[in-house]
Amino acid sequence: MNIVLVAEGARLDMGGLGLVAVPQIARALAAVGHRVVLEMFGPVIPGAEDFVSTDASCAFEKNLGAFSYPARGRFAFAPRAVPTLYSHIARADFVMLHSLYSFAVLSGYVAARQHQKKYGLWPHGVLAPFQRTVSARRKAVYDTLFATRILNDASVLFFNAAGERAEAAPLQLRAPSVIIPHGIDVAPFAQLPARGAFRKKYLNNFDGVLLLYLGRLNAKKGLDILIQALARVRTTFSDVRLALVGAGDPPEFAAQVQARIRDAGLQKDIILPGLLMGEQKLAALADADMFLLASRQENFSFAMFEAMAARIPVVISDTLNFAPEVERFRAGRVVSREADAFARALCELIPSAETRAVMGEGGAQLAARYSWGAIGKQMDRAIEAVVADQPLPHDLVLGQAYL
Repeated sequence: MNIVLVAEGARLDMGGLGLVAVPQIARALAAVGHRVVLEMFGPVIPGAEDFVSTDASCAFEKNLGAFSYPARGRFAFAPRAVPTLYSHIARADFVMLHSLYSFAVLSGYVAARQHQKKYGLWPHGVLAPFQRTVSARRKAVYDTLFATRILNDASVLFFNAAGERAEAAPLQLRAPSVIIPHGIDVAPFAQLPARGAFRKKYLNNFDGVLLLYLGRLNAKKGLDILIQALARVRTTFSDVRLALVGAGDPPEFAAQVQARIRDAGLQKDIILPGLLMGEQKLAALADADMFLLASRQENFSFAMFEAMAARIPVVISDTLNFAPEVERFRAGRVVSREADAFARALCELIPSAETRAVMGEGGAQLAARYSWGAIGKQMDRAIEAVVADQPLPHDLVLGQAYL
């Protein structure tokens, strides 16, 4: 089967890496036997670098190829991509759109409708209540013109978790849906670099407890809660540091985080190394003792699963969709989204390296369940049903594949 994936590209200048799951989704579909083409409106999404092609006429000749087109602005406007996209979708059996508010998705939708192709859409969290408040007026106009139609005309919507679908329920979307989580390649995190490089570079060889946040510096991530929690922890434990690893999204938000750190008097206790990738990110994980996340909402949270794959215990808020799984596998602490709750959990775990080690093993077991190989097979079942005009697999509709 020929499958075309359409997504906006990376957004390094805006503090994010783009839709980092998309290249892995493409790989997973190719691994189960499909011929897959990934169209990126903007810079290459990390993870797709090794299968980018420059010859658009050779699409589908290999089982996996990607094309990147110059794009402008937050809408990823890339008119030069349209003719090639249309020609590829004309040869597709199924089209998969990623996110919603982008020129890439709009172009993919129009092309799919014009060529009478069935398509599915991964919202990737954009339908969450908090995300709908971002640029709300512009989104309301776009919803009226395009977005609602794009969602309702889809043959299938792919949600990462039951919680993500529940958050979209007030929209009363007509399209059927399945629940298929993202996956993770645990291999890079099973063998981390030697401990100490990150601490040497950023913390003057600090040998106490290092807390790690890894992700965008964004308003929804609850960084203010983590800063307040550390201030409370410091009244009991002095030998603790917090690393907030990531770039501002938008870039100016990093200055707001720095201001909060100054207001709390924690300039010596919290570091902001910026965006780290590849070996540098692995070095940060190798030196971390706990991973923290107090986000308003997360569907999958690659950073959390990477930390668990690295056997790092996690302390997270109960607002995350996979929080029940973390509790079930005893991979860390799940607490209310409040500074006091995070501080209490940290004060319990900081003096107990043995407890943290046990949690780390539980997290590794949880992360190992979400292999891309298994995810690819689930996507394949859903797509095959759509193309064959058959009912969607019952277990995927109910989200029972991992229960």
